[in-house]
Amino acid sequence: MSDLNINRYDSKYQCVWDFLHVKYGAQLISGLALLGYLISVIGLFGHNYTYFWTYLDLILTIIAIFVYAALFVGIHKTKPQFLRQCLWYLAFEMALLTFLTLLFFLVTAYTSEEYIKEVKPDRYLVLSVTWLLLDIFIFDVIYKCYKYVTEQAASDKEILPESNLDKISLA
Repeated sequence: MSDLNINRYDSKYQCVWDFLHVKYGAQLISGLALLGYLISVIGLFGHNYTYFWTYLDLILTIIAIFVYAALFVGIHKTKPQFLRQCLWYLAFEMALLTFLTLLFFLVTAYTSEEYIKEVKPDRYLVLSVTWLLLDIFIFDVIYKCYKYVTEQAASDKEILPESNLDKISLA
């Protein structure tokens, strides 16, 4: 049985250092992510599709567009299962980013010094750590919004108390 008297503006439903409600924070993140991914689709049309990585980038961009659109719809329709898709996508993205960063540094550890000067792994490390921290922040906001939407969906259902009168026998 859910608590019908939930405080929708409790501090556990705040994000960005108690500046925004998680619903609005997740909507802002979803809108900015959708805008960014839709703009990046324009840039993907100029790629040379002879390599596997460009196809992978295109597939991940299309998946991200659907995931963030589902997040936006899930918040408006109060459907927590739509938010779960975004959480899984972010967890996959964080794991993939960590794996690729470790793989990059294992490969650069056994290469020549000229290649290291050309690639500049310190820039890649700063970029990947910054991206990982951004993913963790977004995951935290969306997880708080997921808990909020789940509790809101449970409290919006009409809950009728069960009666034990039909179980009482007069014999």
